[in-house]
Amino acid sequence: MMHVFINEREIPGGVASGATVGEIVEASRMHVDPAEMVTTIELDGVAFHAGDEQQYARRAAKGVERLRISTQSPAAFATEKRRSLAETLDGVAARSRMVSTLLRESETRSANGLLACLMEELRLTLLLDYQLALLAADEPSTAREDIATLAPQLLAAEEGRAWETLASLLDGSLAPVLERWAAATRARVGVAG
Repeated sequence: MMHVFINEREIPGGVASGATVGEIVEASRMHVDPAEMVTTIELDGVAFHAGDEQQYARRAAKGVERLRISTQSPAAFATEKRRSLAETLDGVAARSRMVSTLLRESETRSANGLLACLMEELRLTLLLDYQLALLAADEPSTAREDIATLAPQLLAAEEGRAWETLASLLDGSLAPVLERWAAATRARVGVAG
């Protein structure tokens, strides 16, 4: 028999014959505090996060012993994600300095490959920051403005193959902006926590 929990509280009810895990999750949502959002679905100790529904929703509920639905307030979820955002920003800053070093060592092919990955990671980080601000009903980082100012300069240096200029922008401008952003994010989490 399946035991269904919302966070640590077991909810009553049985599992209809032939039901899927997705159907059980949907039926259980009536027990979720409307001020909270579902963050994780756990099946017998295996966690699935938002966006992973296709991995469990059609699975037969029969045979699952424990279903746990974890919830958080949007602000608490944003705080938790901002902790990992600060770590990500530290990594992006370190990689921007690595690209700078590769450019100065005339390893332009390696540098440009890493730079492309770095820029995509930065784009996703900016998007995450914006989405977290919406969830927490607060403001996105002010680093967005600094990055918006730097972006055309970085692009122009890359397109013009001005490798020393690009290296200087990466380690002298972008990396410090990212490090300040990480520090500000940690301070924001400290205040919110």
